Amino acid sequence: MYAGERIIVDADSHVMETAAFLTDHADPDVRDRLPSMTGGRTGLDLAAGSHTDDERDALVALGDELIKRGPKWHAALGGVDPAERSTALDLLGFRHQVVFSSLCAPLFSIADPVLRQGA
Repeated sequence: MYAGERIIVDADSHVMETAAFLTDHADPDVRDRLPSMTGGRTGLDLAAGSHTDDERDALVALGDELIKRGPKWHAALGGVDPAERSTALDLLGFRHQVVFSSLCAPLFSIADPVLRQGA
């Protein structure tokens, strides 16, 4: 186990928002006016992340090497699937995570306060 006997709180974990994340969860009164979620300058593939059983097994088999050799962002083990996220935390031995948004930070700069609040 990567953590060994240490208690590790992962303080830089991220929610991997999908392209429909905002419209699926935002206030219905502003849904049609929300900006599109894209990979932006990063070129992230927001559709990545669903793993077949074989892909999931191969990632789990990486064991302690998951952090170094496994895919990142949406394609990571647990990037978009909460059950996989639990598996990854257990595999690495992390006790907790502090989770941040990956793509939603620009929403705070929306000028219209009603739209910003709804987003």
